[in-house]
Amino acid sequence: MRIGPRGRAATAGLAAGIAVLVSWSVWPQAVEDGLSTPAIDALYTAFPGPVTPGVVVVDIDRASFARLGPWPWPRDRLAALVERIAEAAPRALAIDILLSEPDRRSPAALARALGAATGRDDLARLAEGLPDPDAGLAAAIARVPTVLGLVAAAEPGGATAGPPIVIARQAAVGSVWTEPGVEGPLAVLAAGAAGIGVLSLTGDEADGVVRGVPLIAVFGGRAYAGLAAEAARVAEGARSHLVAGSPAQMAIGSRRVPVSARGTMALRPTDRTGQAATTISAADLFDPDPAPARARLAGAIVFLGSSAPELGGLRPTPADPLTPSVRIQADAAGQILSGRIPVRAAAAVAWERAAALLAAVLAVILALVTGPWFGAAAMIAAAVAWAAGAATATLQFDQIVDPVTPPAVALIAFAATSLAAFAETRRREGALRRRFEQHLAPDLVRRIVENPDLVRVEGELRPVTALFTDVEGFTSLTERAAPRALVALLDRYFEGMTQTVVAHGGLVDKIVGDAVHALFNVPVDQPDHAARAIDCAEALAAFAARFAREPDAAALQFGRTRIGLETGPAIVGDVGGGRKLDFTAHGTVVNSAARLEAANKTFGSTICVGPALVAALPARSWRPLGRITLRGLSAPTLVSEPWPDGTPAGLTAGYAAAFARVEDDPAGAAAAFAALAADHPGDAVLAGWAVRLGAGGSTG
Repeated sequence: MRIGPRGRAATAGLAAGIAVLVSWSVWPQAVEDGLSTPAIDALYTAFPGPVTPGVVVVDIDRASFARLGPWPWPRDRLAALVERIAEAAPRALAIDILLSEPDRRSPAALARALGAATGRDDLARLAEGLPDPDAGLAAAIARVPTVLGLVAAAEPGGATAGPPIVIARQAAVGSVWTEPGVEGPLAVLAAGAAGIGVLSLTGDEADGVVRGVPLIAVFGGRAYAGLAAEAARVAEGARSHLVAGSPAQMAIGSRRVPVSARGTMALRPTDRTGQAATTISAADLFDPDPAPARARLAGAIVFLGSSAPELGGLRPTPADPLTPSVRIQADAAGQILSGRIPVRAAAAVAWERAAALLAAVLAVILALVTGPWFGAAAMIAAAVAWAAGAATATLQFDQIVDPVTPPAVALIAFAATSLAAFAETRRREGALRRRFEQHLAPDLVRRIVENPDLVRVEGELRPVTALFTDVEGFTSLTERAAPRALVALLDRYFEGMTQTVVAHGGLVDKIVGDAVHALFNVPVDQPDHAARAIDCAEALAAFAARFAREPDAAALQFGRTRIGLETGPAIVGDVGGGRKLDFTAHGTVVNSAARLEAANKTFGSTICVGPALVAALPARSWRPLGRITLRGLSAPTLVSEPWPDGTPAGLTAGYAAAFARVEDDPAGAAAAFAALAADHPGDAVLAGWAVRLGAGGSTG
């Protein structure tokens, strides 16, 4: 069954839409990383969520360093800070600092270290009566329900105590974060803590951006809750965590928190104004009158951490590449308390793909039955409507819906259909223009388009002048040049060569490897085609010589360009059929031009011209190069090179005299050519004659 133009356009549109859908299904993570995730990041950044009341950050910031001393602080200073937080009576305190090492600078620690180093028990016992900041911090921690932190470790072992986490067998959490080991808080500190949670935050594999916090992680063979979840549990007075269901949920007291298959909870960035209002500098708690700061902590869940780079707690988030981890944990706890937790439902992807397929079909129909401008406006309006609906679902109802990919599928299907339909309607009228405008001068293309009868694409025998070029030493150039550098160099070279051919009225027949094949007197009549071709060859030689001297070409030792030309009859026409115009020439003249180009290697010349072209331009000044056998001719024939304008008369006369002695007096000719070569050291043809004749070689 023959498919018409509209059918082909519809097929192209549906194929494009289905190709995107298949890519979406086969590589969902790549599509998500490239389209939906950046779009949702932008949405959350433009419309950040509110900060939940009752969650406060105590920030060990630069002002705290200026007032209380640089980091690391002595353990007693940190204990004093915890004491002051405890005096405010918060619901819970979560410390976003890993306290896994003892204070090594206290008197007690020094005594224990000295006793261990010397083996003296009396020195070790002396530590019992000396100030011990670790014990002081443990006492401060015991005054307030405190959650300490732990992190993943690459070495196995290191388990630490913590509240139990019950994971039901049917819980859909099959790919939680798992590491072989764990590094927890100091035992003396953990003994007085109300809970222990995971401090570690990991970004997405694609870009390292933190978009969620762990609710569950398995370190050292034991399950632990995240710091935010553990702080919420302690604040709620719950004894343990329960994870169950599909999709999974974590029970934290009376609250139910959605848990992803990776054991994480998605984050929505909060607005900066709210962050500032719920952040207290640690230095404020040491004011002469700390009551205002304490009042803000009373009854709140307090997160103690730092925004200073010294503590290494800055993480990239969609809203800020340097977000303090303590703020991330506090926002996560706020989401748990408020119940506003973004969820990407498993069924959402299937619905989005179904909607994308339906939209692609409607887009194809729209492209075929409406005009391009109306159709484009309708498609844009539909895409905006989908994006607005997705934004509403994501921001207002916490159901994450992809705002970009489904409308992108429809837009791609619409664009592909519209382009295919446009191409079908313009295919016939633009066939000649598309073929020839790349190979002919603009005025000649205009003549062909205005009067297509000028070109007999069915084929004809007509005189043409064929021109072939080749780059000397190109094969070795490809072996020593980097691919990208070589392609860039050839792009500029061919651009200059083809522009020169077109400027002289020639047709660029094809580019093969490093060679340019051009024709003159096709596809329309050019009575002066032989003269045009010679002028073009000289211009090509001049361009190629300049190009080879350019720094990047010279660095790669770009070789000399050799050119061969001949005039003669050839069969020309469109040999590719109706669907692919390939206007070219076939005949002995084409093969002769290629042979003449190669003959330059023998004679040291740049332009080698066949006898028919020389005969067609008797007024030109020609330098005979020697004799070669051309295809179609039984005997060697004389080939020539055009003398450049301004060549001294003495050189042309001396060359003619030497050339006349080649057959009868090779030795005398060699001496004459050698003398001319000495006077004109840059002339490779003269040097070549002197070498060949002097060595007793062929006279060409």
